[in-house]
Amino acid sequence: MAVAGDFRISGLASGYDTAQLIEQLIAIERRPVLQMQKRQDRIKARSDAWRDITTRLSNLKSKISSLKLAGTMNAKSASSSDDKLLTAAAEPGAANSVYKIWVDQLATSTRVTSGRQVGRELDLGVKLSEAGFAITPTVGTFTINGVAIRIDADTVMSDGVDNADSNSIFGKINHSGAGVTASVEENRLVLRAEPDAEPIRLGSGGDTSNFLTAAKVLGIPAGDTITSYGALGVARTTAALNKARLAAGMSHSITGGVAEGEVEGKLATALEAGTTVTFTYRGEEYTTSALSGGNDMELIAAELQAKMNEAAGLDSGVIRVRISGLEGKANDRFVITDTAEPMSGDDAADNSIMVNEASDALKLTLADGATTRGMFKINGVAIQYDANRDAINDIINRINASTANVTAAYDGLSDRLVLTSKETGGLTVTMDDVGGNFLAAVGLAGAEQEYGKNALFRIDGVQGGVQLSSASNTVSGVLTNVTLDLREVSDDPVTLTVSQNVDSAYNAVRGFVDQYGSTMDLLSSLTAYDKETKTAGALQGNSAVRGIQTSLRRLAMVSVEGQPKGFDSLLAIGISTGAPGKAGSRTGALTIDEAKLKEALRTDPQSVLRLFNEAEQGISVQYEKYIDELVKSTSGLISQTQNILKDQTREIDRRIQEMEARLEKRKESLVRQYTQMEKALAAMYQQQMWMDSQFNSMGIW
Repeated sequence: MAVAGDFRISGLASGYDTAQLIEQLIAIERRPVLQMQKRQDRIKARSDAWRDITTRLSNLKSKISSLKLAGTMNAKSASSSDDKLLTAAAEPGAANSVYKIWVDQLATSTRVTSGRQVGRELDLGVKLSEAGFAITPTVGTFTINGVAIRIDADTVMSDGVDNADSNSIFGKINHSGAGVTASVEENRLVLRAEPDAEPIRLGSGGDTSNFLTAAKVLGIPAGDTITSYGALGVARTTAALNKARLAAGMSHSITGGVAEGEVEGKLATALEAGTTVTFTYRGEEYTTSALSGGNDMELIAAELQAKMNEAAGLDSGVIRVRISGLEGKANDRFVITDTAEPMSGDDAADNSIMVNEASDALKLTLADGATTRGMFKINGVAIQYDANRDAINDIINRINASTANVTAAYDGLSDRLVLTSKETGGLTVTMDDVGGNFLAAVGLAGAEQEYGKNALFRIDGVQGGVQLSSASNTVSGVLTNVTLDLREVSDDPVTLTVSQNVDSAYNAVRGFVDQYGSTMDLLSSLTAYDKETKTAGALQGNSAVRGIQTSLRRLAMVSVEGQPKGFDSLLAIGISTGAPGKAGSRTGALTIDEAKLKEALRTDPQSVLRLFNEAEQGISVQYEKYIDELVKSTSGLISQTQNILKDQTREIDRRIQEMEARLEKRKESLVRQYTQMEKALAAMYQQQMWMDSQFNSMGIW
């Protein structure tokens, strides 16, 4: 019995497997569908073949197109006698020549280093763990001249007495019997040997404290005096600025918001005359007298500054009001800074100045988009920071990710920030604390700049060999179409040879020839018939493919009029179809006479270039035109062929769907017919059985 959709009887009465019989009948009637599917497979194979042809032709066009370029055929090489001192790159228009070049000085970049330490000096009277070391000293012992000195969690650098009973570094070292006295001078530990004592030797394999490492003296050779190789008390570069142990406190500021539609120096909405500003300054609230109004931000800033200082009873300029944009000159906003001595102690993290009430036009309240972030500019690029959240490391990362054209770094040994210009030469690094005082707090504001130097070099035969100058170590424009890369100073000259790069041009031609052969091989394989395997290529007998082969071969043999003798065809420069009948040669493939081609490229690269790129007849031009015609998206031969194949596939799909629908109906009809037959047979068998039982009961059988 079989079930598929409705209940069906399969051979229950007849004894035949009618379900299998139906499937066999349908399979016979489905043979045309299988034939159409096989035809679809053949069409797909042809479509795939044309797709492969398109790819090979596109690659061929790319290779032949590169031969039109001056940079390909007239490529130059620049070789240096010493790449450590100087390298160079030559463009196609460079003259073949030999130069002697002296590198007298390399270009350097401007550097700005903090004028003082960023952090406070070591706090001598507090626990070592809180004193400000870059590396926190650990509990245990360290050794000086073989004497072990123990420190604990409460040890300080100095308790002011520093005697034998003091739990201080000075007291412990000075009274240890090691013959050494300790002090801190200019934020460095200084160890001095007592008169007639042996040189100081530090450390032991049995030390359990890292104090000597934290004090930056471990590893210094033995001597009568040993001084830390770096600052002891330093800034905490990973802590928020207000908690970073900075030598100077952080000034507070307000950076205003900006209104949509605001233009440079003008408010989006003019300030009404008579407006006042209410602000809190160091815990006290003040209100300014009436402002004049208008939309000129410079005038408003000057008046607001004067009236805020007047309201708070401050000297002129203590509260500073400026305007500045975050992105160059765009999005100007007001920036208000408290320039008085920064607050310290428990109030250090609180903002010393806030605007409580102001006209929406000014955008100075937090509700109007103002923030308590500070702002500074480097080379005109704004960097914002939050002194209560951002650490020195965060700001360094922000600078390096910006377009300020400098690299920022922290020197942990000297406890200083360093800005280095990304460009060489004597460029000034401009800096400006717009809001707040970050640059001043870390010692960069007003710091002396170590200006970069220009590169100095001489070239024999150029301006009489006088010394030339360049802001960059990459020098262009001195030697026409040659770029020099100065790498190292030397008293001896470097010999630079500019010559024809024949190998580069040859390899480009070789690439075309190889791709031509690959394309012709594909076309041949697609139209071939293998007698041994009795298999045919997907496009066997296709006249269009044979036409493409013929055209590609013809273009390889054309002559270009107007070219000098020896440069008017591929054959003339050493590219041919090979000797007829040569063993192993491929039908339609090109071969290269390497010596002949390289000689042509060496002696007259311009003529070789014109052979390929002449406006109408150039070989590259003709190949490009022919291939473009083949692969045009709508009218090209290949595109049209692919469209025909797609239409054929769609038509077969339609016919298959129709036939499958008819077969499904035919199957349902057969199932109904055979089901009725089985039911009729079953009824006959049942009637016969009844009659047999009647005869038996009558004793007839």
